[in-house]
Amino acid sequence: MYRMRDYAEPLSRESLRSLREWPRAIDPQQRPHMLSTEYGRLRYLLGRYCRGEVDGISVLLTGQRGAGKTTLAKLAIEAAMHDSEHLIPLPVYLHGPTMIDLLARGKAPDASENADGAKPEKPCESQSGSMSIAAIIGAVPPQGGETTRSDVGSTVKGSDDESVESKEEAEQRDADERTKEQAQIKDGAFRVILTELYRCLSRAMYEAWLNALDESPDARRRRHELLELRTHLDVTLDRPTDVEALRSIWERAGFLHSGVAFYLSPVRDRGSPRASRNLPVPAIAGDSRDQGLREILALSACANTFNVILGKPKERLRRAESVERERLYNLKVSRPEKEGAKSGEEAKGSAKSSAEKLAPAALGVAAGGLALAGSKDLGTTAMSVGVGLIVWLASFLSVSYNVRRQVSKKLDRELDLEVDWSPERIERDLPILLKRVKDAGFAPIFIVDELDKLSDPTRKLDQFLHLAKHIVTDYGAFLFLTDRTYYEELLGSETPPARIGGPMPLAEANRATPPQNGTAENNPGDEGSYDSYTSTFYTHRIFLNYTPDDYRRYLFKLVDDRSWAPEEKRRHKLGLLAWGTILVYRSKMIPARFNRRLIALLNEHGEFSQEYRDPSLPLNRHQNEVVMQLAVEAIASRREVQDRIREVPIYGQYIYDTLYFLSYLHEHGRARVADPAGQDQFVITRDRLKDYLKYRAEDGSTRWNASSERYQLLTNDTVEFLFLRVLREYIDVLTEPRRHIGQYLNMRISDLRNRQTANAGMTFNEGMTSNEDLDLWSALRLALDLSPLVTR
Repeated sequence: MYRMRDYAEPLSRESLRSLREWPRAIDPQQRPHMLSTEYGRLRYLLGRYCRGEVDGISVLLTGQRGAGKTTLAKLAIEAAMHDSEHLIPLPVYLHGPTMIDLLARGKAPDASENADGAKPEKPCESQSGSMSIAAIIGAVPPQGGETTRSDVGSTVKGSDDESVESKEEAEQRDADERTKEQAQIKDGAFRVILTELYRCLSRAMYEAWLNALDESPDARRRRHELLELRTHLDVTLDRPTDVEALRSIWERAGFLHSGVAFYLSPVRDRGSPRASRNLPVPAIAGDSRDQGLREILALSACANTFNVILGKPKERLRRAESVERERLYNLKVSRPEKEGAKSGEEAKGSAKSSAEKLAPAALGVAAGGLALAGSKDLGTTAMSVGVGLIVWLASFLSVSYNVRRQVSKKLDRELDLEVDWSPERIERDLPILLKRVKDAGFAPIFIVDELDKLSDPTRKLDQFLHLAKHIVTDYGAFLFLTDRTYYEELLGSETPPARIGGPMPLAEANRATPPQNGTAENNPGDEGSYDSYTSTFYTHRIFLNYTPDDYRRYLFKLVDDRSWAPEEKRRHKLGLLAWGTILVYRSKMIPARFNRRLIALLNEHGEFSQEYRDPSLPLNRHQNEVVMQLAVEAIASRREVQDRIREVPIYGQYIYDTLYFLSYLHEHGRARVADPAGQDQFVITRDRLKDYLKYRAEDGSTRWNASSERYQLLTNDTVEFLFLRVLREYIDVLTEPRRHIGQYLNMRISDLRNRQTANAGMTFNEGMTSNEDLDLWSALRLALDLSPLVTR
């Protein structure tokens, strides 16, 4: 019986809980997930970013729809969380169309949005239901390149002056609208980025408190009081807040200096009896003694900018300063008093007393007497009398005459400042906010998803990156997730044109006449010759492709084999190997389809349904699908095919799409004609293959017709290689499967035997040694009926 293991999706609520649990219950890296080589590269780039070795990275993650791009991004971020002993990865999810496409927003930000008395602009369409974040961000006029009202009609040659003037005015108005549109794209995108950054940072702090209140030695209060403070913090962060309120909460809990952020770091066993976290604070974040203060600063700064997005804040700062200095000088000067004048004391009605008047004379006599005492010399006597007279005279003048001088100085200063809360400050604040978030211990990683839902992803994403490159590449980590069409057009924009030796696109090769002046080839604004600004923008580009072995490893990890009896284990594993091969063929190597096909085999308990439980069923009833999938792998494993895939990864997608062309025709009953004998046949031509590959590139979306003339990597040489060296040889393999598939399986078994000799115990499938791998593929080789499946 096959039963699926219970596991949490990456970055889900349960996944994060198990990552941060104390003590850790399971290693999140042991959960079953489909991994590829590109997963390791993305994990390495994010690790460097979290260690502070680079300040920013921008990664383009593309692939066929359903290829698992979002899952791969989440897996890499979760692995960075598990590995990092430095900054804590902070995933921030952004909806690409809402962020970049103005038409996806509900209200256009106006330049006078925050001006006093400005009237709100009416939404472009009536909306029902509750408002979302998009309603805050903005909506919009038509995009650049789309038809506007001023584009309707044209000026005919020879018209009067008034018509020519009207055309010039229309062109100027269009230029103004395009400039305004670009500014709105950037402003709206920054609004979305800051909104989600603040909310994700607030949520991370809220979660960190739960671990800190149990583990921090600095917690001052009992647990129920700390839980109450945590709830108070959650409510405080939902509305505009300030630094004083946050400081009060951190101080009351005891986290003002030690902080709480690094209690989100994963629990790890460093060989000690007790598991431990990444404490104390790593040096890349800053001093551990002011960690809490840096957290408050980051939250407060993000909250202030978030206020600009929420509404129209107003703030006026006033500072007054007054300085007063006074100096007092008292000087006794000998000056005769004017006749009739009165002293200051007489003016106040108080005269000097008799004692005050006699005091100078008495002092003079006393001084003279002391100098005369004991002396019989007449000279000394005369000098003593002189001293007494001088003392008396000086004392008398000091009593009679007084001049007072006062010097004072006063300085007043007043500063009146009206704080700028306009939307223009968002762009200025964003680099500072990202720095403060990093200072608080977090490494923000922005996941810009669903970009393939844009109506014109290449041009709109290019416009955004042209305006925001200085932010996106230098201050944070941005992962841009889009479909394969964008990747193809990006590669096409970097390829030399045919006129200087580059490959010739199908659209040009099929033209009846060469292009003339003014046609698409000579028009720099035409999409066929569009040179994307993003060709040098991304740090790394990923086109996501999985191998058939990746799918089989995933299935082996997903199935719980603990209930299998030892004598039945080999039989169950052989059946599981066959089921994995069948599901790869049915899903055409698309992970989303693989999971849907697998779920269709299960019951409500996560077990294979009763009719699918027999391990011998896939090799008895569905052997043709096993053979056809092995034929696909036999062609894809050839050296010339592998060389093309390594050179340009998207060639792998073209090759596998070509190999599954027959399966597509068979499932949909396409391209059938009746032969003279009355039997149905499939007719395959180069033109049908080209149309099918274009259809697969768009995954059947409505953009296929619009983009069919864009530059594609499907040159004539590429199509010829796919038709002759891939599709035709695949048919040859199905015509003689005993020879071709037998050779492929023998080569694979030989390779496993060599690996076993070189490195005993090497694992091919999860939970299996190289001996088991060798035994299973040998058993599969013997169980297959390799009769011809196709006749010509």
